[in-house]
Amino acid sequence: MKVNLKIKYTTVLLILLSLTVFNIPYLSQTINNIITLALEFVVTAMSFKFKETFKNIKLCWAIGLFLVVSVLCTILNHGFDSVTMTAFVTNYKYVLLFCVVRTLVGKIGFVNVANTVWKTFLPFVVVSSLCVLVTMGNGIGGNEVLSYYLTGNKFFVSYTNMAFLALCHMQDCIFKKPKHRKIGTLTLTVVFALISLIAGCNTGLVGLILMGILLFVSDKKGKLSKVLTKPLFYCLVIFGLTFLLIGTNALLQSSAFQDLITNVFKRDVTWTGRVEMFALALVAFAKSPIYGFGMNSTYISDILGWGNAQNGILKIMLDFGTIGLIVFGIVCWNVFSHKKVSIVPIKRVFPMVAFLYGMAVCCTVEINLSGMFFLGLAFVNSLKSYNNSDLNRKDLYLRNTNRLLNEN
Repeated sequence: MKVNLKIKYTTVLLILLSLTVFNIPYLSQTINNIITLALEFVVTAMSFKFKETFKNIKLCWAIGLFLVVSVLCTILNHGFDSVTMTAFVTNYKYVLLFCVVRTLVGKIGFVNVANTVWKTFLPFVVVSSLCVLVTMGNGIGGNEVLSYYLTGNKFFVSYTNMAFLALCHMQDCIFKKPKHRKIGTLTLTVVFALISLIAGCNTGLVGLILMGILLFVSDKKGKLSKVLTKPLFYCLVIFGLTFLLIGTNALLQSSAFQDLITNVFKRDVTWTGRVEMFALALVAFAKSPIYGFGMNSTYISDILGWGNAQNGILKIMLDFGTIGLIVFGIVCWNVFSHKKVSIVPIKRVFPMVAFLYGMAVCCTVEINLSGMFFLGLAFVNSLKSYNNSDLNRKDLYLRNTNRLLNEN
C-alpha cells in the first residue's frame, strides 16, 4: 500500500512538472507567468519530500547559475518589473526540471519517469496535431503571422512533437521490440513531419528528419551513442552551426545552402528577413556585450516593427550578453559530461540526445532554446544519478531496462 502511495505521489509531481513547459497561447504573458509560478510553487513544495532533492540542488549548480545570471542581467536593464518576473519564472522552471527529474530518476527509475512524462504529453500532442490537420494549418485564433493550435503556435507544436518522439523511444508502453521501435519511429516521424509541413514549420520538419535518422542509426551503431553524448561534440554542433551561419557567413554564401532555401523551402535568399535580423542582432550585441538587454529583448522588433534574433544562441547573447552565453555553454557541457556511466543508461537516454541535436540544428534559424529544450537537457543530465552510490537505485534501473539488455 505504501508503494502505491509513493508512486501516486511521484506521478502527480511529474505531471505538474511537465505542465510547466506549456503555456496557453490565448492568454497574456502575465497570466501565463502566474499559472506557471503557481505550478512551480507546488512542485517545489512536493519535491522537498525527498531528501535527495537537497543534494541535487547543489549538483545542478550550473542551471542554478544560469538562473542567477539571467535574472541579474534583466534587473540591470529593467529593474524589478514584469520582465524580471518573466526571467525568474522562466529560468526557475529550468532549475526545477533539472533537480526534480534527476531526483525522481534516482528514486523510481528512468523508465518510470519517461513513462509518466510521455503520458502527460500525449493529450497535448493529440489535440494540437488534430487541430493542425482539421484546420489544414489555419489554426484557431492567433494573428496574421502565427496561428494558434490550442497548445501553441506551429513552432511549439513541432518541438513538442519532437520531444514526444524521443519520449516514445525512451519508455516501455510501446516500441517493446526492435522491430516495433523501427516501425514506430518511421511512422511517427512521417506523421509529425507531415503535421509540421501542413503547419508551415520547416525548422520542425528538418529537426524531425534529423531525429528520425539518428534514431534509426542508433539501433545499428552502438558507438554513435557514446560519440554524440560527448560534451565537446555537442557544444561544437550547437555553437559551431551558429558561427558558420552568422559569424563567418559560410553557410549563407554556400550555393548548395542557397539552393536548399530557394528550391526546397521556397524562400528567397534573404530567408524572409533573417539575414537582416542576424545583422541587427550582432549590432545590438556590440552595444551591450557584457550583460545584454535583459529577458526577451525587443531591440530588433523596435527597429523593424516585427521579428526577433531568429537564432537561439543570438537570443541568449542579446538577452544576457557574454556572461549568459558562457554560462549557457557551461550548462550544456555539464549536462553531457558523464563519467563512468554504463552503455545501458546511455542507450536509454539517446532518443533525448537525438532530440537535443535536432533542436541544436533548429536553433540556427529559430528561437527554440526554451522549455522543451531544457526538459531534454534535464533527462540527459539525469544520467548522473547513476554515479551516486548513495541513491542505490541502479538495480531498479537495470530491472526496468532488462529488455533493452536482451535486445542488444
